[in-house]
Amino acid sequence: MENSSASPRKNEFVETMFKSLNSYTKLEILNRKVADQTRIEQTYDTSQEQLQDDLIKLRAAIETNTVKRSLLDRNLSERTTMSQLYD
Repeated sequence: MENSSASPRKNEFVETMFKSLNSYTKLEILNRKVADQTRIEQTYDTSQEQLQDDLIKLRAAIETNTVKRSLLDRNLSERTTMSQLYD
């Protein structure tokens, strides 16, 4: 009789342990998904910041090149004018 009463308890214990393990596994999977999503968002944010920095540098370089081009054009124009005066 002891075996028959112990067996349902043992089965109940095993079932409870299995449910606990299953819940733990589901939580672990969920935690990994959250961690992965967080990592993806951080990578996106970092990439976005890098793109903004690169865009600022690119605009500054374009502006610098535009100013240099303007100075070179003016210098060339002045030289052309001077050369025409002496010809």
